[in-house]
Amino acid sequence: MEAIRPVNSSAKFVFNRFQFNLVPALSVLVIAYTLELLMYRLLGNLGFYIGVGTEGARAAMADFSIFLMLFSGALSSILLFWAVARTINHPNMPGIWWRAILIFISPLYLLSIFWSVWTPLSNWILMASLVAAAVTVVLLCIISLIRHVPFGIRRLFGVISIIFLVSATKWIALDFFNLEPGNKWGVFLLNAFEVVQFFMVLLPFFAFFLFAAGPGRSWLDVIIRRPSLPALIISLLATMTAMFVMVIIQRITGEGNWMDAGQFVARVAYRTIGLKLGWPFASLMTGLSLFFLGMTSLNLIFRHQAPLSRARSTAGNREIGFGLLLLYLSGIQPYTVYQLSASLLGVLLIVMGVADAYPGYEAPPPLKDLQKELDS
Repeated sequence: MEAIRPVNSSAKFVFNRFQFNLVPALSVLVIAYTLELLMYRLLGNLGFYIGVGTEGARAAMADFSIFLMLFSGALSSILLFWAVARTINHPNMPGIWWRAILIFISPLYLLSIFWSVWTPLSNWILMASLVAAAVTVVLLCIISLIRHVPFGIRRLFGVISIIFLVSATKWIALDFFNLEPGNKWGVFLLNAFEVVQFFMVLLPFFAFFLFAAGPGRSWLDVIIRRPSLPALIISLLATMTAMFVMVIIQRITGEGNWMDAGQFVARVAYRTIGLKLGWPFASLMTGLSLFFLGMTSLNLIFRHQAPLSRARSTAGNREIGFGLLLLYLSGIQPYTVYQLSASLLGVLLIVMGVADAYPGYEAPPPLKDLQKELDS
């Protein structure tokens, strides 16, 4: 059956107006978030800036880290406006009802996210924005699930929707409404969040075999035989840096090993990217997950012109790569607004990238054609 696109020419014209070349802007955003992750979140949670005065190298680093936080938050908020508009007008995503819902709820988190980068907002507004953002993610994942895409893509969006839904519910119930963590529902949400963290660590492994080493290309080609050298070098450096920092912390604090990350490492990881690392071999799994995340994302970004023998279109590779990077650089900390902006932008990029990569979907024939076949 022939794949069709149920959009008219006017919708395609509107969609084309949002097709800008934002690769430089997304590249700058990823670099800014990487530096912000290292200098603002990681060093800050390690206590590097405790006792910093108004002068000296550490004071300059503290000022620069705050600038990186503001810059990355503002740029991700601006790009979020574009991503929502392009998603609403995407011709490969059928349906009107979800567009109406998205147009109705998106101004809430778009305006609050952009405004809160400069001015603190009330908790009620932030909670409403978080609910609207979670509804947006779940809605777009449902739309991607019912499209004609491979089963692996559907599982990917299913896991992403669970991660956002559980993390948002846990924050609202425990941190906003102060639900007692020791009661039945509090324990349930905490256990569900532990499962979500495990999914977050495993997702890059699954994404690697789904996108980077997809049909027509072996995983050995991606890593060993014909790897992308920039992707391989950056991924190895990032993984070795993360493992080196963890080992140094374990040596200084005298707690933790390869089996158990240790309390201080777990606390820093949770405040930085939202991972408590409370299960066996969690730190080792996180290091390997970081490597496969880099190999998947950077291969999609650097090798956007893949061989024609691939089973899917090469369009959307860069969007998927940037989306995965932003999703993990922001972590699962929804109460920090600029991180919520980056994670939401990452999901939107993945949704658009998959829609570009799998443009067709099966639809029933029009009633007129069916009537002609019956008459004949």
